[in-house]
Formats: sequence, structure tokens, C-alpha cells
Amino acid sequence: MEQLDTLLEIVEKVIDDCMFRQMYTFKMYEYLKNNNFKKNEVASFIASSAAINISQTVDDLDLFLEGGNPFIREAYSGYTKPEARKARDYLYSILEDAWKYEIEKSVRKRRKTINK
Repeated sequence: MEQLDTLLEIVEKVIDDCMFRQMYTFKMYEYLKNNNFKKNEVASFIASSAAINISQTVDDLDLFLEGGNPFIREAYSGYTKPEARKARDYLYSILEDAWKYEIEKSVRKRRKTINK
């Protein structure tokens, strides 16, 4: 669980960096692969409050980009549409990378048979 806790801390910081500093440097798939995360750890991340927070923020940014809800427009009034689009795409890529890695870990690799 230490790996998962570390990942959750990193993702929380990444969300803050994205939303408040416009920094988009974290590559989720590379991090998961380089640290040999297991499928169940990634599934726990996907079900975590951090992933739900990312998903909700992506939904809010989608509403902002559509120009809909006045409360959403007020909440993200400090963002231009290109900035909001970039933040939305970056946050969504974190979720996509986690989903991709989980699926990749689900596929069993076949053993090669040795011909005698």
C-alpha cells in the first residue's frame, strides 16, 4: 500500500500544480510502468477520491468550455478557454493512462512452448 499512498500524494500535488500553476509535467503511464504497479493497485487508484476528484474537475471544465452553468463560469473565471482546455486534456490523460495500464496488466502473456 505504500506505493499507492505515494501515488495518491503525487496525484494530489499534480492536480494542484495543474490548476494553480499551469504545470503539466507528470506522465502517469510512465510512472506506473517504471514503478511496476500491480493491477489491483491501479484499480484502487481508479476508485480513489483523487481519481474521482480528477473526473469531477474534467466534467466541470467541460461545462466551462461549453459556456453553460453560471456557477461553473464563475468558479473558473480565472481561466481562458485555451488554458481550461489544456488543463482538462492533461487531467483526463492521467485517468486514461491509469485505465490503459490497468487493461494492459489484465492481459495475460502466453508462454512460448519449447520444441524438443
